[in-house]
Amino acid sequence: MGQLYLLLFAVICIFATSGLAQGVTVTSYSTVRVTQAKTVSTTTSFLTSNTIVYRTATGTYTEKVTVKPTTVDAAFQKEVLEVHNSLRAIHQATSLAWAPELASKAQSFANDYICNGQLEHSTLRYGENLALGFNTSAAVLAWYNEVKLYDFNNPTFAADTGHFTQLVWKNSSSLGCAFVRCAQYYGQYTVCEYDPPGNVIGQFEQNVLPQQ
Repeated sequence: MGQLYLLLFAVICIFATSGLAQGVTVTSYSTVRVTQAKTVSTTTSFLTSNTIVYRTATGTYTEKVTVKPTTVDAAFQKEVLEVHNSLRAIHQATSLAWAPELASKAQSFANDYICNGQLEHSTLRYGENLALGFNTSAAVLAWYNEVKLYDFNNPTFAADTGHFTQLVWKNSSSLGCAFVRCAQYYGQYTVCEYDPPGNVIGQFEQNVLPQQ
């Protein structure tokens, strides 16, 4: 990739400490810039969302939610599904079908996010990927980018590849995603739910396939 995209996952890498304001400690800070029609993967190219510049951070700073959709955003649905299925095809996995029930549950969970830079998974029974600080396409591509760390000769779960393996998990057939937008500091918070869930121990070899 031409640029390094940093995504806040459930496991957060800590970088240089910087101060945002008096009494606020920020332990990770990066500006994320994704431009339309830019190649953001070595194997794929997608048009990204209209909102293109976000900052990501972890720490004690909390900001307000600026966008909380009450209905399905058609452009978001189209984009997140297309990027998923394009990447799944590379790994011999069939296309996911959009599941309104999953999307509704993802939105309910996303709506509770308080824009504090912390990520915690839901208790839903589905597979789940979370992202903070990326727009729609960039979030999915960052999950996929963990492929660089996955050992196809030793197919098993690892914390640093779990987003990728869920994304391309062959047995998953349904997808529902949602988002809210925080203000300028944290940007977009994205939640995707997968059914049946992936990352099942003992089933990686038949569900996470190498590139064709």
